[in-house]
This record gives sequence, structure tokens and C-alpha cells, in this order.
Amino acid sequence: MTSRRQSTPITPSQTRWLGVSAPAQEELARWFVEQHRAYDAQPLIDAARATYTDIGATGWLARLDAWDIRRHPTVASSNTTR
Repeated sequence: MTSRRQSTPITPSQTRWLGVSAPAQEELARWFVEQHRAYDAQPLIDAARATYTDIGATGWLARLDAWDIRRHPTVASSNTTR
């Protein structure tokens, strides 16, 4: 059973840090995938995707989804099988 993050209101100061941490998670996930460590990348991809969704960062979310699907279909497919 997977746990779901509860939505709570995000303050402007939190948004600033979320906007920094999510891209860092995404970049580390990309590096893990390049190192053939998709199993380490997946939690970071999921966290970045959740944060982008929570803060309404549609551009970053689209970029993550495009990279996920185009370059690494096995990582992307694991997102749809949960």
C-alpha cells in the first residue's frame, strides 16, 4: 500500500524552497538514471512530480514528464502502473 501525501496550504516562503528542492531532486534523478540506477531515481522523480503539482509548476512538470517518457520509458511506465 502506498501512502498519499496530504495536501496542506503552502505559504509563499515554503513555495520558494519547494521551487529549489524539486529541481534538485529532478537533476539527481536524471543522474541516477544515467548511472543505470533507475531504482534510486524513482522516489526522487515521484517527489519532484508531486511538488511541481502542489505548487502549480506546470512548465517544470511538463519538462519532467517529457524527459521521463522520451528518454526513459521504463521509468515513466512505472508511474502509470501504481
